[in-house]
Amino acid sequence: MRVIQKLIYVCVLLASVSSYSIEANSTEIKNFSVQVNQIELQVKVYPNNGETIVFLHSFGNNLRMWDAIIPYFKDRYHIVLVDLRGHGKSTKAKSGYHIDEMAKDVLGVMQHLKLEPSHIIGSSMGAMVGLSLGANYPESVRSLILESDMISNYGAFSLNNRSDDEYEADKKATLTGIGYRVVKTFPSVDVIVEHTWSKDEVRNSAMEAVIRHGVYEISEGQYTTEPSNTLLGAFVSNTLKYRYEDYFSKITNPLIVLGGEKDFPGKKVKFAQKKLINLAEQGG
Repeated sequence: MRVIQKLIYVCVLLASVSSYSIEANSTEIKNFSVQVNQIELQVKVYPNNGETIVFLHSFGNNLRMWDAIIPYFKDRYHIVLVDLRGHGKSTKAKSGYHIDEMAKDVLGVMQHLKLEPSHIIGSSMGAMVGLSLGANYPESVRSLILESDMISNYGAFSLNNRSDDEYEADKKATLTGIGYRVVKTFPSVDVIVEHTWSKDEVRNSAMEAVIRHGVYEISEGQYTTEPSNTLLGAFVSNTLKYRYEDYFSKITNPLIVLGGEKDFPGKKVKFAQKKLINLAEQGG
């Protein structure tokens, strides 16, 4: 996965900001749920006496997506992985999918665990949630490493200065399309795994772990890993309206935004993202 390739080198960056030596803790990995904001979030912790890193996964994914990268961090850092609302083993809530609400969920986990200010590493949706966390709760954040393009779709900081009327039209068309979507279901977890491999040339234990962790029963005897239309509609409609300038302008902690050519295709997109990042540099 390209996110894994990008984030491997982040361990070097984080190591460079650590100001004291660490002795690894031998405590076993912990899996448990935390109740926050009327839902339960699944959490996985790799205990260590070092600074904390909170990993936030992408949309439609879950905390197991980080399995391949954890070995680069766990001997030096206290690792916290979270299944975000509606994902993995966390509650499949009908609402609460704005990044500000999801950031409150993560903050609730951090407070429950009594964490010191933490490094936040997020991919795609997780990057957006991390951005909100850094903007609204800077006292809980040590640094932000965000892998995603985060460019406003409308307003002065959008690529084409699109209007609110255009937003409403796009939102209506998008939600109409999602309404016709049919979630694929399968009779067992094993069938889902085999179906996935039939479409994907890459097969390994880490990817299989992500699939199996993300499976849930949508109706009696029918399983899926796909997000529900409720979750997808709420996430997409919210994503369309985010004004990222309102978030970047509040960032005061160290910030790295990562992305590949698919994230930032062309100079215009790169310039738009850099323009937003500059707001954080001015604010910090």
